[in-house]
Amino acid sequence: MTTLLIDSNYIGHQARFSHKGLKDSKGRPTNVLYGFLSRILFLGLMFKTNHIAFCWDSKKSIRKLIFPGYKNRTQNLTEEEIEDRRKADIQFRLLEKEILPAIGFNNNLKQSGYEADDLLAEIICSWIGEFIIITGDVDLYQLLYGCRVYHPSPKNIMMTIGKLKKEYGISPAQWIRVKQIAGCTSDKVPGIEGVGIKKAIQYINKELDTEGKIYSKIVSKAGKEIIEFNKQLVSLPLRGCNVPGYQMNSFNIRNFAKICSEYDFDSFLEEINFENWKTFFSGSFADKMPERKMKDVSDVPISGRRGLSRKVVK
Repeated sequence: MTTLLIDSNYIGHQARFSHKGLKDSKGRPTNVLYGFLSRILFLGLMFKTNHIAFCWDSKKSIRKLIFPGYKNRTQNLTEEEIEDRRKADIQFRLLEKEILPAIGFNNNLKQSGYEADDLLAEIICSWIGEFIIITGDVDLYQLLYGCRVYHPSPKNIMMTIGKLKKEYGISPAQWIRVKQIAGCTSDKVPGIEGVGIKKAIQYINKELDTEGKIYSKIVSKAGKEIIEFNKQLVSLPLRGCNVPGYQMNSFNIRNFAKICSEYDFDSFLEEINFENWKTFFSGSFADKMPERKMKDVSDVPISGRRGLSRKVVK
C-alpha cells in the first residue's frame, strides 16, 4: 500500500487560510484543525491508503546558522495577522502532540534544527515502499527517484521523473544543481545574479551561449563559490537528519468521535461522512470509490459549505 508523506506545515497553512474564521462553540479557533483533518481524509480516500507519516518543521534551523538570511521573510504584519499566526501555531501543536496521536496516527516526525523537507528526504532514503509526498514545495523534485510528488493546489499536479524530464529536460539529481545555480526565492537563498531556473537548466544541458554574460557569471570564481555554498542549503536531507522506522497506525474511532465532539466537528460524525472515516480507518478501500466520497472543501468559501457546525468571526 502507498504511504503518504505529508508536509504538515504546508497542509496546516492551507487549512489556516481556507477555513479562516472557523470556531467551535467555546470560541476556540478550529480552522487549522478542521481543514487539516478534512484534507487528510480526502487524500486517503483519493489514494486509497491510510499509511501516512506527518513531517513537521522545527522552530530552530541549522540552515539559519549556516546562512542567517535563510527564509528571512521580512514582513510588516499587522497585529491581527500576528494574532492569527499565533492561533494557528497553537493548532499546529495540538495536531502534532495531541490530536493525531489520539486518533492513532503513530508517525508524527520532527527533529530539532531540521525542516519537514529533510525528514521527507530521510524517509525516502531509509524506508522501503511506495511513497507520495504531499507538498507545495518544488525543492522536493530532487527526491523523485524514490517517490512521486503531489501538489494539491492549485492544479492537482502529480510530478514524476518522466514528467520532470518532459517539462524541464533534467533529472532529479540535476534539479539540485539548478537550485544551487539559480537559488531558491521561496527560501531566500540567493543564486547567481541574473540566473533563473531556465538559464540554469540551459547551462546544465550545455545549451547556454558560452560567449554570453550569463555563462561567464556561472563559470566565474564567484559563481563557483555561490554554487558550492548553496549545495548545503538546497540539498536534502541536511546531514544529521534521522527518522525512526515506520510505525503501524493504531486507529481509535472512539477517540476520533470524542475529538469531533470536543471541537464541534459535527459534519464528520454525520452518517455519510462517518462512513468515509470508517473506510479510511479500516483501510478497506474499494476498487471504485463509493458515491458517498467526501468532497474536498479546502478551497470552497465558508459561505458555500453546508453541514459544518461552527461559529464564524464576523
